[in-house]
Amino acid sequence: LISDLVIYYKIQHNFTGLALEIYLSQPVCNRTTRSSDKTVLDKSIVHNKSLENDFFFFFFSCWNSLPEQCKSAASVGTFKRQLAHIDFSPFLLTNS
Repeated sequence: LISDLVIYYKIQHNFTGLALEIYLSQPVCNRTTRSSDKTVLDKSIVHNKSLENDFFFFFFSCWNSLPEQCKSAASVGTFKRQLAHIDFSPFLLTNS
């Protein structure tokens, strides 16, 4: 999960050759919310049914739960350090 978040951070901040437009018709949520967070991902914008099992779709709620300052970190290293202080257990699948 953390690796997926780091990959997405890199894509969003143009540290890779991948383009978000391949997966999403719009990269952020257009709904008006109380939050000023411009990095909220909306699952309904996945425009390709076959991509619903892709890691982008799977971890949207996890990404959206990150603090805005984490998502807008200035570097990959800062992003990773901030992730180290977040409890991801609610997003992990268990065999219970």
